[in-house]
Amino acid sequence: RDEPSVGCTPKGYARVAPAREHIATDLAADVVALLSSGATIERRSKEGRSLGREGVRPGDVAVLVRTNRNAALIREALDDVRIPAVINGAGSVFGTPSAREWLRLLEAIERPASPTRAHSAALTCFIGWSAEQVVAADEGAWEEVHRRLHDWARALRVKGVASMTETVTLVERLPERILATADGERRLTDLRHVGQLLHAAAAAEQMGTTALTAWLRRRIAEAEQDTSDEERSRRLESDAEAVQVLTIHRSKGLEFPIVYLPFLWEPGYIPDKAQPVFFHDPDAGDARTIDVSLEGANFSRHQEQSIVEQRGEDLRLAYVALTRAQHQAVVWWAGSWDSRNSPLGRLLFAREADGTVAPWGASPPDDAAAGQCFEALAADAPGCIAVERSALGSPRSWVGRPAESAELSAAVFDRSLDWRWRRTSYSDITAGAYEARVASEPEEAVLTDEPAPGTTLPTTPPPLEMPTPPGSPPAPGAPPPATAKAADHGSMAMPSLLAEMPIGLDIGTLVHRVLEATDFAAADLDGELHAQVAAAQARRHVELGDPAAVVAGLRAAIETPLGPLLVGGARLRDVRRPDRLDELEFELPLAGGDEPTGRLTLAAIGDVLREHL
Repeated sequence: RDEPSVGCTPKGYARVAPAREHIATDLAADVVALLSSGATIERRSKEGRSLGREGVRPGDVAVLVRTNRNAALIREALDDVRIPAVINGAGSVFGTPSAREWLRLLEAIERPASPTRAHSAALTCFIGWSAEQVVAADEGAWEEVHRRLHDWARALRVKGVASMTETVTLVERLPERILATADGERRLTDLRHVGQLLHAAAAAEQMGTTALTAWLRRRIAEAEQDTSDEERSRRLESDAEAVQVLTIHRSKGLEFPIVYLPFLWEPGYIPDKAQPVFFHDPDAGDARTIDVSLEGANFSRHQEQSIVEQRGEDLRLAYVALTRAQHQAVVWWAGSWDSRNSPLGRLLFAREADGTVAPWGASPPDDAAAGQCFEALAADAPGCIAVERSALGSPRSWVGRPAESAELSAAVFDRSLDWRWRRTSYSDITAGAYEARVASEPEEAVLTDEPAPGTTLPTTPPPLEMPTPPGSPPAPGAPPPATAKAADHGSMAMPSLLAEMPIGLDIGTLVHRVLEATDFAAADLDGELHAQVAAAQARRHVELGDPAAVVAGLRAAIETPLGPLLVGGARLRDVRRPDRLDELEFELPLAGGDEPTGRLTLAAIGDVLREHL
């Protein structure tokens, strides 16, 4: 706190905002030093076999923060020293400058004759004027801008957002202009992403220009308040070579070679003013409760309980953050007044001998006492912990390795199209209808930090009483035939045992996979279903609800008679593996109906599209 760039409060504590800026600058300088040091990392296979050593790259570094605002602060500091950095999952695409440029364009298209809106649109990347051009433009130049805005407004009104976007892209040569900038790839990707979301919203809700502009304005406001749940900003393949700046929540299950934790000395946000509080009421079996009274003795007690729970969540997040590094973690401490309640401050200075961490800390220690604590911690782990004082030196940028030259060439369409007939599946034909609108983010291997809810399968579900089909020997303790027949009629009125299970494409795919793999005639059908459900969940986890109920419902489906049209009340349970066919091929001819011809013209397809679309 004696660092001049930070300053002190009248009581001698570090000022929070200057401390954040100091740490962001110091972090950027430390990353420059790391990348320039020649340090190497040993790469290993999944089996632990050494694959050699490689120099540390920006993609080996992650910075974990709590809020989008701090993420932006870190990225700006890294940009200042020419280190590529990307905010990974720390905010909505509506919080980017590209979304605000879209808003300015839509506002201008909403009123294309407005001079002020035309001036604002001219400064966006869509038109690409500089401030000097705006000031120096004559009346003829502005007439041309207004003409373009009128044309784009007509395209948006008649053909939609996608068509207008393509018009602007081609006429204004947008990719060429944006990709010439340092962060052009990111900006162009975000512009296209926002355009896709605008198109989807306009098509789904039949919105005109004014409604669409208001919709985007609301999304931007929500993103700036860190409350939006919209799709995250897309990652590019080139982002893998940049420093990853992400929230601690987003880092769960991930690991990085080197992790920087600049703000663990700040506590989680707790409002100063009284407002409704959420808490688990110990007097009601720890039931989740909300108190909206805002006053009284009970409210004070509930507010304190809510704060205790929030402090506990801070500690859990700190644990996640401190365990993300594979090789090195770098942590900062700043002695502000609120740092006494931070997860790092409480772990270091408010921990009891038995390991209990108090929800509140005493006053923060001065620099000397804090330094002694850090040195004692380092002495407990010789060679594993280093303690350094943060001091800013002369600004220094990262030069990086020169890119290898590559021979450029124009793409050539040289593959032959396959005109042959083929048989495919309905799922393959309709696959595009179920894909995400934006799917450029690569898959990431994750770690299991804590058991996923609902993944622990019980050993055996309670037995399910099912009617015995005619001709089958009665099971031990089964009712006589007359009773069984009555039970059969009763079962027709029973609700499905799978009624409480979630629905959706992923659920249907998982159930299909389980039934396809299950041996219906297995001696231990319960164990067989448990094993197949677990195998399907291991392949791709889907929230099923209660696994025991799912297994019971699937067993009911397998053991229920298939109906009076089948001899002897046959069930799936009676079908052995060699006697069943999991997939039945069928053909839907495109032309000819019941007498397919194999002759199909583009004109015929066009007629169908015009008739139905």
